Amino acid sequence: MPSIHKVATDIGQYRDVSIMPQLAVAAATAAKRGEIQAEQANELFHTYKTKGGKVWVDTETTSYRVQCSKLRQIIKAKDPALLDEVTKVYQTLGPSERKGSLYDAMVEASRFLVTRGTRPGARNLRQLIKKK
Repeated sequence: MPSIHKVATDIGQYRDVSIMPQLAVAAATAAKRGEIQAEQANELFHTYKTKGGKVWVDTETTSYRVQCSKLRQIIKAKDPALLDEVTKVYQTLGPSERKGSLYDAMVEASRFLVTRGTRPGARNLRQLIKKK
């Protein structure tokens, strides 16, 4: 099994924001196996960003810090099966019904698990993903 940093490197080469769900699943899987900790989210995101051909990444921007924080929530949750559930629910909704990207939905579901200590049920997942 390749290391999570190898996966981040490989994914980072595509430089497409739609690839972020793959990074999320890889990070959650690695966290579940004990290969990474939440404290490594910044390092992992930096690996992803720099392997996309960028030599230098401004780590002080708000956007960069927000993305690291999102990845940290996914790592803390350690639940790739939850991310699979999110993907299934997300795909049942039409584009006009969703309030964000698949990656954002994964982050929200992970945050729900981390803050409440329980996985969101199907109803909660729909509420997290669906526009109000």
